[in-house]
Parts: sequence; C-alpha cells; structure tokens
Amino acid sequence: FLEGERILLGAEFFANQYENKPIATGSQTFTETLIGRQTLHDMGKIPPYGVAETFAVGDLAYVGQEGRDYSVIFICRLFQGQIFIFDCVYGNWDSAAVAENTINVLLKHRPSIMYYERFNGWEAYNNVISAAALTKGVQKVPLQWEKGSQADNAKLIRIGLVKGPLDVRRLWFYAGMPGYQILTNQLVKWPKLGRHDDFADTAGMVVSAPTNYQLTAPPQIESGLSWLQKLNQGPIMESSG
Repeated sequence: FLEGERILLGAEFFANQYENKPIATGSQTFTETLIGRQTLHDMGKIPPYGVAETFAVGDLAYVGQEGRDYSVIFICRLFQGQIFIFDCVYGNWDSAAVAENTINVLLKHRPSIMYYERFNGWEAYNNVISAAALTKGVQKVPLQWEKGSQADNAKLIRIGLVKGPLDVRRLWFYAGMPGYQILTNQLVKWPKLGRHDDFADTAGMVVSAPTNYQLTAPPQIESGLSWLQKLNQGPIMESSG
C-alpha cells in the first residue's frame, strides 16, 4: 500500500504525509551522512590559533523585522586549503549588540579579518562598531563588508555552494559549537528552507568569502585526523576497527 501511495503521490508529498520529512530522502542535497562525515567532535582536531589563520563571517538580520532571522557570526580556521567552522555567536541584535558581539569575537578569537555582508545602512553599523571598539581599547577592527548578490534566489545559490567543499572534504563543522544543530537542520531542508535560512546562508558566505582556500591543495589523507597529523602529511592509514 505504502509503495503504491509513494508512486501515486510522488516522493516529495509522500515524505511529508507518511514519513514526517520535509524533503524526500533521495532528493536531499545535504544529507545527514554527508554532514556527519564532515563534523568533528573533538576540539583538539581543529587547527589551533597560530598554526591556522582565523577569520570570521557574519550575516546580520534587519532590526525591527517581524519574525526575522538571527544575526549569525561563524568563527573559522583556514588550514591547508580547508575551512573549519568551530564557533558561533547568534541572536536578535540591534546595532549596539552587533557591535558588542563583534568586539567580543575579536577579543576572544583574534581573527585576522572579519567578513560581513553589506546591506543598506552598513556604514552606520560600521561606525557604531568602530566607536565601540575604541571604548575597549581596540584601535582598528579588521572588518570587511562584502557586497552580496541581488539576483533572484541569491541565497539558495549561495547555500548550494556549500555542497562542493563538503563533498571534497574542504569544509568541516565542529559539533560542540553553538547553533550546530540549527545549521544541520537548515542544510538538510535545503532548498525547501522554509522561513529561516540564517545559519545555512552564513555557511554559504563562509565558502564564498575571498579567503582563496581553493588555491591550496589539501593533504591527501583521511578524515578524523588531528591538525598535527595533517600538518605532517605523513602516510596515515585509517583504522578499520
């Protein structure tokens, strides 16, 4: 009966009605298996500060918009052609809160650069951030405002770009970071994201940022290895146990 219903209704509708899934398993772009393979559960496997370049990427939601997305900042490490998203701060922030969280990220993680998406009024936000930084003794904020695409379905396209780096093992997530499960849920639902896409979109911004990660070939080794093993690039075999 169920197989007949699947044929009659189609895979998408059947998944909604009978399997309580927003998307049919066969049509998923980001599967739980793929995301799980690229998820690290040990912070010790994240390349540390000083060995890897640290950068941050932020997507700010409009203040006052009813039911708006969160503002999201991902903190990342760039190491041998691979990006590790290992920390996150997010919330419903006004300009003062954006400034506070930006400075907190800067003081805690010391990123070499921070990429935020440019939007209407970004200059005013930049001024608020700069003023707040001075009160904390920070003379210069390494903040670069990136112009986003205004094309139709720009967010869907940008989120879709996450798939390539995940497939070729150039993008990694840390399971212990705040918002990890939200990010996973949004990716799994893509392209039927529903109302919110803030975390998935910020991940798209991470791989779209001008870090030139793709110009460096990653080491030809298996997953689950520590940053130190990757640094050595020795011939390492994955355990079969």
